[in-house]
Amino acid sequence: MKGQFDRALADIDEAIRLDPRRADYYSLRGSVHWGKDDYDGAIRDYNLAIMLSPKDTAFFAGRGTAYRMKKEYDLAISDFEEAIRLDPQNAIAFFGRGRSTEIQRDRTRTSSRATATSPLTSSSVFLKA
Repeated sequence: MKGQFDRALADIDEAIRLDPRRADYYSLRGSVHWGKDDYDGAIRDYNLAIMLSPKDTAFFAGRGTAYRMKKEYDLAISDFEEAIRLDPQNAIAFFGRGRSTEIQRDRTRTSSRATATSPLTSSSVFLKA
């Protein structure tokens, strides 16, 4: 599979060299980076796509998904919300925002429970001293 991604990247790089103003080429390359678990590379390419075509909701949704995979939920939610603002019918953006919000909420809840039950935060630690 790695070889296929590498060939795809080489082809897309050539397409970009021939026509660097095509936002969809950068988005496509971002998708290939995403497929290789290279989320930073995906975000870089989605940034370029957004610079060239700032009203294309797919680019915001793609970058939001890459941010979600990096566990950068605030940035992911922001991108999904921008996609929804630009296109209130964008089901992918609604799903992405909902999923990112759910994960973020669950992580916050789990973190709060861990802190509340940690022996280091328990008042008994201070009473034993």
